[in-house]
Amino acid sequence: MSKRIEVFYNSENGAQDAATSIQKYKVTEVRVEKIPENEERDTVLIPAGNIGAAQSGHPGMFASLKELKDTLTKDGKASPDYILQFFVEEEDKKPVLEEIKKTDGYIDKETGNE
Repeated sequence: MSKRIEVFYNSENGAQDAATSIQKYKVTEVRVEKIPENEERDTVLIPAGNIGAAQSGHPGMFASLKELKDTLTKDGKASPDYILQFFVEEEDKKPVLEEIKKTDGYIDKETGNE
């Protein structure tokens, strides 16, 4: 069974680099797209570097894509404009998440803590 994963990136290059790094695994339907301007998602997001950190309430957690963008913009930092979407087979999910963990993306908390 495969699982859909979405990772948000500040740049198209970051998303494309991550897409390239996961190609050695059983992934399908790999896409990099620009996030629509008014995209609203209520998914709790964490920095990819926090994948596997089961703690809750840490400062790197954002209640939504909008909150993440607002916070980063307020701090003068680039905010996610691109999304990497793909499906991964269950047996390759852990190594794929380890690849994603090395990037500067943001992933939903539930996927990052599975």
